[in-house]
Amino acid sequence: MVSAAAPGYSSATQQVRLTSGPVTSLEIRLESSAGSLDGQVTDIASGAPIAGATVSLAQWTTLTDATGHYRLERVPPGSYMLQVSMEGFGTHQLPVAIEPLGSHTLHVNLSPLLGLLRVRVLDAATGQPIEGATVTYATVLQTAAEAEEPCADYALLVPLKRSREYGAIRSRVSDLRPSDAWQQDGLHLFVFRLRSIEGDVIAPADPPVAVFAMRPDVQTPVSAVVVRSRGDNQEPEITPLGESEITTAAPPSVES
Repeated sequence: MVSAAAPGYSSATQQVRLTSGPVTSLEIRLESSAGSLDGQVTDIASGAPIAGATVSLAQWTTLTDATGHYRLERVPPGSYMLQVSMEGFGTHQLPVAIEPLGSHTLHVNLSPLLGLLRVRVLDAATGQPIEGATVTYATVLQTAAEAEEPCADYALLVPLKRSREYGAIRSRVSDLRPSDAWQQDGLHLFVFRLRSIEGDVIAPADPPVAVFAMRPDVQTPVSAVVVRSRGDNQEPEITPLGESEITTAAPPSVES
């Protein structure tokens, strides 16, 4: 009785009878037990797909396509650590278990890095890059007010963008990414620039904005207002998103 086994294949046993000849040949065919893993990589802030992200599972590596999708095939059963990385985003790692002959789907959200600075040093006369240039930086001390306003948790954008409050003004949002975000008094605040509508009296360079306040333990905004500048050093106009606007708004599409 002869048995054969290999990583990623089911084992097999075959009976053999030896003959009087010098060599007895035996062929054992193993069935693959490898599985596959696929999914989509998106920006947690905007919900947009991320193309060109690197997706690695042990020695299996691929890049996401134009729609943010990836697929890894012929992965032997076992436990692995999936790593997804992209320039300008934080690297995401999570454990993955591949079952024999399993087809697994796993979507990944990447958080954009805040304060990322890309520097190119060029020759002032020719505009050509200068190799070997040294770039240094110094930290500017924050004011007391700035120190009390740490960055907001961008993971809260997922429930925010699924809320009726966001759905009420989604069609007017000019950029899916927040124009500003901070944390204050236990609240995470997100600001979105809006397109002006007929009747808004605003300066062209000062569009209205929607401001949402989120708490980590609540899946809907605890506050949602629209702020319009009135110019001439007047106090801005702050209008809460009323129940009528929220009720009549179209159901929000899931962006993240």
